[in-house]
Amino acid sequence: MSFDDFNLYWKKHLIPGGLRAWREFDWNRTLQFISNRNSNCTSWEIEKEDVWERSYKIKNFLKELPTYEILYKRDVNMIETDQCIRCKNGVENWDHLWICEKNELTIKEVIERSISDFEEHLLNEEKHEEVKLLQNMNFSFLKILYEKSEVLIGKDKYWELIRGVYNGKFNKVSKDKDEKELINELWVFCFNALKKEF
Repeated sequence: MSFDDFNLYWKKHLIPGGLRAWREFDWNRTLQFISNRNSNCTSWEIEKEDVWERSYKIKNFLKELPTYEILYKRDVNMIETDQCIRCKNGVENWDHLWICEKNELTIKEVIERSISDFEEHLLNEEKHEEVKLLQNMNFSFLKILYEKSEVLIGKDKYWELIRGVYNGKFNKVSKDKDEKELINELWVFCFNALKKEF
């Protein structure tokens, strides 16, 4: 048996790395989310709000949000530097947006607060069964987010959430369809809270 059966080659060059880790993501749910097919819109409906939302999600996924680094490289509006104008302590790139020392809250604080806000949202809609389910799943949800990412080296899995990539481990928290949907709703709620805060 040849070991080449289990290695990935490109133009006769071995591609190193843990490529199997990419299977960790639920790419179907990620694509559905990024393309806004999880909202109340029909598949091909095009409205201004939907276009803006898709544009944000795609640019965010690709780390191409209009940061000072991107705007400076593109020579937009004669921006003179790529430095963060808030902290003046480094290049304002995609990563810096989320960890700038001038942010009022940290990423973890926003995620933890958004779980509480989601519970309050469910209570306001009188979804008491979902609140009980959520209270049982909170720990598992956070545990997954605070694990080290197998793909984004040196980062925790909440960085995957920030980029809009749905980790397949959320599908394994429960086998119940309603519980899986509740986890997905919580994930989307956390993404939107992060987007709104930063």
